Amino acid sequence: MNAWNDGLDFRDNYDPSNEHRSPTALDDATINYLREDMTNYDGKQGGNPGHRSQAYCVVADDEESVRGVISDVLKLRDYSVEKASNGMEALDKVRAVNGEVDIVLTDIRMPEMSGLELLDSLAGEYPEIPVVLISGSPEDLVEYAGDFPTNYNGFLKKPFRIEDLEGMVDKVLNK
Repeated sequence: MNAWNDGLDFRDNYDPSNEHRSPTALDDATINYLREDMTNYDGKQGGNPGHRSQAYCVVADDEESVRGVISDVLKLRDYSVEKASNGMEALDKVRAVNGEVDIVLTDIRMPEMSGLELLDSLAGEYPEIPVVLISGSPEDLVEYAGDFPTNYNGFLKKPFRIEDLEGMVDKVLNK
């Protein structure tokens, strides 16, 4: 059981003999696995059957493949998704719709503006928008030492399963 996600992670679905793969990297093999897993995915597995439809989400990650997979999962659940390659771009997308965003999911380590800087900026401008942080390194959260802004709504440790993503989004949107 993974304390961060309350579930198993992608490593449980892979052959451990691949010693060249980082245990926490969301690499090409993981992306391919997710894409294959989504082939027969109906968007209703593993989540709350009463999830909100038509939620507006912003996904920020500097890795295009990660942004794409997260966005695809959310779109399969009838959510509208805007993608951003860094925190500044995500903040611009939120500002463009005057803060009418239901959730922001952001990687922590990104160029130009990190996910933590985005969290702080959103806390100041749009404190009602819930933010979920994503990272392969939980130690990235040490900066806050337990004193998170009120818009912080959870953490997903990479790699994570589709069900972990859905569960976190459902939990945040159904508060």
